[in-house]
Amino acid sequence: MTKNSTLFLGCIFLTTFGNIVALLGSTTISTEVGSSAGAGATYTGILLAVIFAPAIIAEPYSTWLAGRFGTRRFFVIGQSLMAILNFSLAGALLLGAPAYLTLLLFSGCIGAIGSTLHSLVPVIMKSYLPSATMAGSLSKSAVANGLATVFGALFATFLLAQLAPAAAFVLNTVLTIPYILFILIKRPQDPIESPTNVHRTWRTLFITLKTNRRVLRASILWVGALTLIGPLNSMVVPLTHDLGITLTSNAGHLLAVLAAGQMLSPLSVRWLSRRFSALYGGAFAIAIAGSMLAFIGIILWLVKPEWLMFAGIVIAALVFGSMRIASRSLVLNEVSTSNRANETTQGDITAFSFLGTFAAPIGPLIWGIFIDGFDASSTLVLLGVLTLVFVSVHVSFDRRAHVDGAPLITRP
Repeated sequence: MTKNSTLFLGCIFLTTFGNIVALLGSTTISTEVGSSAGAGATYTGILLAVIFAPAIIAEPYSTWLAGRFGTRRFFVIGQSLMAILNFSLAGALLLGAPAYLTLLLFSGCIGAIGSTLHSLVPVIMKSYLPSATMAGSLSKSAVANGLATVFGALFATFLLAQLAPAAAFVLNTVLTIPYILFILIKRPQDPIESPTNVHRTWRTLFITLKTNRRVLRASILWVGALTLIGPLNSMVVPLTHDLGITLTSNAGHLLAVLAAGQMLSPLSVRWLSRRFSALYGGAFAIAIAGSMLAFIGIILWLVKPEWLMFAGIVIAALVFGSMRIASRSLVLNEVSTSNRANETTQGDITAFSFLGTFAAPIGPLIWGIFIDGFDASSTLVLLGVLTLVFVSVHVSFDRRAHVDGAPLITRP
């Protein structure tokens, strides 16, 4: 690995570290405010929905803005604006503004900007971390992200116990600066692809989904994953709160274990890639992650010795974290190899991400309502079973369909 790649991974580590601390700070505020009304999980679900919902409007402009300003320059501008918003949010909280309402207001703005950058991240990773496939580049970054999430979650446990949540947003701002400066100063090792078709309205994106079956089937699979298993990492605070576990402490510990599993995702990607096609491997990884959700819920129901319950949850969370990230890498790899004449990888990823924007706000809301309406254990079992059913149905329908006479999901 080159020196620049190593430095870039270090910058990814820092910015992810800050993002995780800010995430736990945000969800701690929403859970504590909502708990007074007996709806801590629902309040957190609403907060996350506000973060993700603007993407429905903003996402289609991602490729257009990247084409207008240049992918690299636009990415730097967007990251800089998000850093400024995080710092402003911290200032507003320190000045005594209503915590939850202020958080909702700023989160909507941060979500809108972040969504325009979301579909550019895989392209940036592919350029600064060269690999034969996009899955390979994403696997490299997954290790840095996972390590940062482990230490970020553990540090947030300490920080939020000692200081007000506003400190989390100040830290996030500071740790994002090296990431911005690196992309601004250093040229990527592989050229960043410039979109050839920069005008991507809703209609254009839906046409891409309609005419490119590989992108469509990957998008449908990912919509299910975002809704059913995706919200776990962002819902750890209300989840552990419902279980009666110390609010910030054990939420950080659970998130750290999930992140440790994320660092194992390159092994999962290699194992799945040797046995399945990219999409089939992604579907299998999602199914395993869903089964781990159900397994954790069953452990919480049935296992009485606390040490045995803890051991089971740790093992399941490690597998879940690994498979969740592996599924994303493999599904994105399917999308990145689907481009046709006059199309670009960025364009296909934008169409793929766009369909996911409709699911991203719904998932946390469903989780929040289920946790408050039932309990955490029942929610995990129910969503785990629904994940297995969804993947089974999706794979079954895919096998019956054909593109150019070949099954949509096949073994290599």
